[in-house]
Amino acid sequence: MAKKGYSKGDIQAMLEHASDSAALAYLDAVGNDMTPALERINDALGRVFSDLSDAFFKGKVISRPEGKIKKPVIRPDPKNIAVVGQCGLHSACPKHPFFSCYNGCPYFLRFKDTDEDANREFLRREYEQWRAAEPSTMRAKSHDDFAQIDKGMEEASKHGGDVE
Repeated sequence: MAKKGYSKGDIQAMLEHASDSAALAYLDAVGNDMTPALERINDALGRVFSDLSDAFFKGKVISRPEGKIKKPVIRPDPKNIAVVGQCGLHSACPKHPFFSCYNGCPYFLRFKDTDEDANREFLRREYEQWRAAEPSTMRAKSHDDFAQIDKGMEEASKHGGDVE
């Protein structure tokens, strides 16, 4: 339904989901499925669509605030846990922190002093665990999800100087 252009509300009603955030998962999946093809087209056309890369990181890079951090976003790495930013949404966030934050959330406020190398290393290890658990060598949706999150981290690093 998402690939055919049905609205989020139509998908939600058809699948009888109580919240619209559940229907968003299907719409996000369509975007994930299209990302590799769009990147190949962009490369073939001399990167004329390079502005589309902002679709991966829509948040802002800010200085770490003084005092207590409201709604912290934490890198859930048992080997190297760290607060990497905060959520700027004024209500409760329905998405998974960290991964969804880098995956295009406009409310993600990444701290300028965040160690992006440590974030990407954590993402790489998580990806390897998922990849090892997959039953076949075919490219699974999880591979696309991890690639998109990695692209978001790359974009967040590029925006390092774009504070507030």
